[in-house]
Amino acid sequence: MLTRSLYLFSFLSGAAALIYQVAWTKMLALAFGGTTLAMSAVVAGFMGGMGIGAWRYHRLDRRVGAPLATYAGLEFGIAVSTFLLTPLLLALPRAVAYASPWLPETPGLENLARIGFAFALLLIPSALMGATYPALCTVLIRSREGVDLHLGRIYGLNTIGAAVGALLAGLVMVEHLGLRGSVWMANFMNLGIGLAAWVLFRRQARPAQAAAEASDEVLSSALPISLLGALLVVSGFATLGYEIAWFRAIRYLVGSSTYALTTVLVVFLLGLGFGALLYRPVLRWLRPERALAFSQFAVALFALAAIAAEHLILSDSGLRNRLSIFSALFRVQPWEWRLAETSGLATVILLPATLMMGLSFPVASRLFLGRVRAVGRRTGGAYFLANLGSISGSVAAALILLPKLGTVGTIQLLAGINLLSGLVLLAFLPRARLSLAMALPAAGLVMVAALQWLPPRLSFHGQDLVRRSVPALLFEEEGDLATVQVRADPTALHKRAMVIDGAIIAVERGVNPLLFEKQQLLGVLPMTLDPGIRHTLNVGLASGSTLATLASYPDIEQLDVVEINGPVVRAARYFSESVVLDDPRVRLIVDDAIHYLLRTERRYDLIISDGKQAEDFSGNARILSREFYSFAHDSLSSCGIFAQWIPGSMRPLDLEIVLRTLLSVFPELEVFYSPPSSVFMLASRCPLHGRASSPAGLPTALVLENHGFADDEHPLTRWIASGEQIRSVLPAGPINETDRLLLEFSAYRAGPPREADVGRNLTLLLAAQGASPSAAGDLFSPPDAGPARSLQQAWALSMTGKDAAALRIARGLNREYPGARSVQAALRLFREPR
Repeated sequence: MLTRSLYLFSFLSGAAALIYQVAWTKMLALAFGGTTLAMSAVVAGFMGGMGIGAWRYHRLDRRVGAPLATYAGLEFGIAVSTFLLTPLLLALPRAVAYASPWLPETPGLENLARIGFAFALLLIPSALMGATYPALCTVLIRSREGVDLHLGRIYGLNTIGAAVGALLAGLVMVEHLGLRGSVWMANFMNLGIGLAAWVLFRRQARPAQAAAEASDEVLSSALPISLLGALLVVSGFATLGYEIAWFRAIRYLVGSSTYALTTVLVVFLLGLGFGALLYRPVLRWLRPERALAFSQFAVALFALAAIAAEHLILSDSGLRNRLSIFSALFRVQPWEWRLAETSGLATVILLPATLMMGLSFPVASRLFLGRVRAVGRRTGGAYFLANLGSISGSVAAALILLPKLGTVGTIQLLAGINLLSGLVLLAFLPRARLSLAMALPAAGLVMVAALQWLPPRLSFHGQDLVRRSVPALLFEEEGDLATVQVRADPTALHKRAMVIDGAIIAVERGVNPLLFEKQQLLGVLPMTLDPGIRHTLNVGLASGSTLATLASYPDIEQLDVVEINGPVVRAARYFSESVVLDDPRVRLIVDDAIHYLLRTERRYDLIISDGKQAEDFSGNARILSREFYSFAHDSLSSCGIFAQWIPGSMRPLDLEIVLRTLLSVFPELEVFYSPPSSVFMLASRCPLHGRASSPAGLPTALVLENHGFADDEHPLTRWIASGEQIRSVLPAGPINETDRLLLEFSAYRAGPPREADVGRNLTLLLAAQGASPSAAGDLFSPPDAGPARSLQQAWALSMTGKDAAALRIARGLNREYPGARSVQAALRLFREPR
């Protein structure tokens, strides 16, 4: 009864811990930013606290004298401390904004400040969580047989519980309960565990004597304790290094959605957990010293096999089209089927190596114990050393290994570390000369084969730039956040596109006219509304086309751009528009946009953001959130403009969420539509119409012509609805906020863009346009506005499958406005079968 109960406690405690970690990571991202280093600071704070708690547990146990009572108290302490910490974490962004004048600005000092602050915030609850592992070991392990029976099971069940917690938090709880609700659910779990443990303690007849019954048996080891300590650190380093590298590598197959990344994390943790459960069966066949050595060899072999398997899939067009999320065949599947395939693929690739990693820790801990009576102190010490290595591995992999070596090189290096660790272990074992003599050349052959056969980088194919030919690769860099590529038409290398994790985000002029026009309109629309804009901020650089559009207005005095991804800055130099970076008015900041807006004291007349929302951009849900809009609002001048593009092809429910969220922050909103599926939202504290008092105040015809706009395509004719009109037709519903980033989940379920969704979204906006009169509508619909309003109706009909009716409208407009470029484009598209 006691043993089974404690196993259950270990499982549930692990689940609660990962729920906290998932929730805290998302909460702290708002204050610390979404960069890898910021996230590493959170991981370092969490794992560092757990390691310290495990290391210092034996002192607490010595004072209390009753391990089960100590464990119950730890669970109660976790529940209380995490409950009290949650409101502090939610209030942290505003505190960071308030304290920004006193925070260090140099990157090195700022990063140290982040790590120190995260460590201080998370220390108490994470230390209590870390102490639960040696506490459970102390309760259950009383003899040599108990070590072999329980050590692997406690760690394994705790890690499997962590996998279940990550699954529940990542796919269910955060979406439906929010971050606070998820933390509260974990609070109830810890309270329940603590209460049950306290009841079991009270039922023990002699708790004090039970605590003293552990034997003083010696657990001999042929390996020196210093070597085992070093191996725990190295093994932890390699394990977290593999996790970071595989998170990057497997994105080439499964994408970067919340669902995909959660699935990869769950498979990784399940492998570690079930690997630990292999501890007892393996020790029936092998001495622990040999089991530890061979587990290192097995990790290296399976890790290299995993990256080789992915290389095989990515380099074979048939396998890639069947298994990669970037293939059209895969994307048309229902999202449940895509998730199942992703889970299966991640399991096949990752599970063998992670099983061996999971086996390694309890075996190393068993050898590290020394004596049964020292189980609490030594298991805590082993946990601390492994976590110390894990922190170092996660930071080194993200900031040094991946940028310098890429995913393949990183995994080759880590495999080499595992092989070397196995050889060193064999070298210290008596009567292992034959094994060492066989393992040494075998390990050398494995590394030579890996270096010779595996390519320097994986062949990553995302969205093809050219349908019937392989795009030429001009630039590629595997950064800590994403893989950035510049691809070109091999028959015309000047036709280029920037690709991030397989998704095209920017193009050179002439490659994709609609995408390039979108990049320009983001700059032209706000400048047309308010020629008095002098200070601007671009969120995201891409190819620099939007920034170049703004730079063409000579009255602008300051052009700031914040880009989170360093490789994007280097990739931008392959595009002609990047010459704008040499403009003395331009200031480039490499940082997370939310973190920058929190800290900056500058005030802008214009802030521009590209709000991509699709399966490839689920991470963009943060810049479609109430918090992001609030930070942008606070960083604007008194009547500054916030401009954001969103795809008209997003799910209608998602568009409603975005509109509700933006209108919850900004009182004034004007929405513009550019066929076939671009929606531009311009928001402010002050009315947007009437700022350009006369046509002379608008951009000159020459400026518009330079940006490719014909006379019948004046930017303001794209207006479709105002904020007060949208409010009158928008149904009540949720908004997108950090506590519940609804758009983070819906992007994956939505699947590929659908014309029917564009039609339904247009219908909503047109219904708003006709719901009530608007001063903006009168201004943006002058007698010479041409065919714009009628074309909007035609596009709505076409996108909902009523091509014949749309074609009739377009033909009528063609007779009324012969030669109008927008009408000619519509006629061509309405006639083409889609």
